[in-house]
Parts: sequence; structure tokens; C-alpha cells
Amino acid sequence: MLTLTEIIDPQDSNLKTRIFKTVITQIRPEWAFEKTKFHTFQNGRTNKMFGIWNEACDDVKQAKDALVLRINGNGTETFIDRKKEIDSWKILEASGAAPKLFCVFGNGLCMQFVKGSTLTLETIKDNEISTKIAKLMAKCHVLSDTEEEPACYFFPKQFLKSATKFPEKYQQEFLTNGFKNFQEKLKSELKSEINKKLSFCHNDLLLGNVLYDEEAKIVNFIDYEYSHMNYAAFDIANHFCEYTGLDVVDCEKYYPDFDHRKAFCKSYLDERCGAGDCVSSREVDDLVDDCTVMAIASHFFLGLLGVDAGRHQ
Repeated sequence: MLTLTEIIDPQDSNLKTRIFKTVITQIRPEWAFEKTKFHTFQNGRTNKMFGIWNEACDDVKQAKDALVLRINGNGTETFIDRKKEIDSWKILEASGAAPKLFCVFGNGLCMQFVKGSTLTLETIKDNEISTKIAKLMAKCHVLSDTEEEPACYFFPKQFLKSATKFPEKYQQEFLTNGFKNFQEKLKSELKSEINKKLSFCHNDLLLGNVLYDEEAKIVNFIDYEYSHMNYAAFDIANHFCEYTGLDVVDCEKYYPDFDHRKAFCKSYLDERCGAGDCVSSREVDDLVDDCTVMAIASHFFLGLLGVDAGRHQ
């Protein structure tokens, strides 16, 4: 993996030229700028993402050799440990769960393009796709057993610490006290054996971070900047919350019903516990209950992320 120190300004009037000269020439020196094409992805919450290729086709999905370049969101380094993100990426890449990482630069990275389409509010509910997501999540969760503060505690603390503006009804003291109360009660609420120890979690499996390759019938996860040891139920519950969308959140219409959540947890446990071990209905129910509790933690996480992001508006 190549390491560069240059910073790329996402507001640069000659951004494509800057990206090409700074990064692409280092990874694909044989490419000519005149033939290089760029596609701007629109799915990120805070980062800027570009698909880049050097072939005659007009769609990055048709290219045989394409790259994805990410420019990190402004100010995200205050709560995201970029070194840890890369360390997590290497663990996932070595296990075949992440695309090849070619380069890291001052405020971003460049990786292999992964074929597939981001999920929609409709496709995320597809039983075949959700089963594949559950199984891949289970495979990732066992990749590391590092002891550290769980992400559902670590990141909200960082958000509260770095935020400078708070909504009138939700001042810093109110949010801090509410979070502390929830944290004190959380452990006694969790039932599943899976959540007796921490798992290696993605923590941000929104629609745009799950790709489905319809031709190969496989799913892939991308964007690991929030990867961190956490309770498995948080990763699952947070993913369920993402069923409701990013722009117009409609929980009543889109949040998965009990049967879907139970089927997802059953697929997850089947994969994690192994084909030779029979997962009891009690174990499935316990994990479903834990996910209901962790949905609250997800709201804390995403709500405080939004509060912190307000200082960059």
C-alpha cells in the first residue's frame, strides 16, 4: 500500500486534475488523463467518493479495472482514528471481506472498485439479499478479539466532546446525562451469549455501504471508517435502522417487522455458530431482543453524529 502526505481540497476548481496528478499517476502510471473518466457517487453521509477508470466504456460498472477514491469529510478526523481505520481495513482485506487498498493520502484513500449496486429501500428487504448480509456480517464479527471500549460508547463520547452547537431542547448536559444513564443500564439488558463479548463490527451498514452484485449473487461491505469492536447486536440493530432511509426517514413504513428481524438474526447465528451447531429458538429470540435495545444505542450514535456534524455546516 502506497502512503502519500498530500491533501486534496474537495473544493478545488480543478479537482479531477488534482486527483489524477496526486494519486492516480502513482497507482496507474500508464493511464492518460485525457482518457480517464470520473463518476461522482452520491451515497456518502460526509465523504466525497469518485469512481475512476481509463477504458472506452461510459459506466464505471462496466470497467475491468476501476478505482474508487475517497476524500474524507471535513472535520471527521476529530472522532475517526484514520490509522485504526486502515488497520481494520487490512484485517478485512486479508480475510477477503474488503477490496484491495492501493493508497492512503493526507485526507483520503484510493481502493479497488467493487462491482455491485448500492441497496435501496426496497432491495434491502429482499430475503435473499438480507440473508447474505447477515452471513457476511457474522463472518466479519469474528475477525478480531481486541479488547477496547465498544463503539456504541466510544463514538458518542467523541461526538459529544467535539460538538460545539446543540439544539435548544437537547443541550450538551442533557445529552451527556441521557447517554450515561443508558450506558449504565445497557449491560443488564443484554441477553444473548453473543453479546457477552465484543465483536469486530462495521457500525455503519447504511444502504450506500452495502453493494449487491446481481450477476455474482454476492454482497460486499465498503467504507470501514467506523469499524471498531462493539456488541454484535449494535451492528445488526444499526443496520435495521438504516432500512428507514437516509433522507426521508419513515420508521413506520420501512423499519423491518418482527418476522424479518427474527429471520435475519437466525441467519446470522447459523453462520456464526457453524453448520454443526443447532441454534435454539431461545438464542434467536434473545438476539432479536438485544437488537431492540441496541436500536436505542444506534439512535444515540447517529443523533450525536448529526449534532457534531452541525459545526461544519
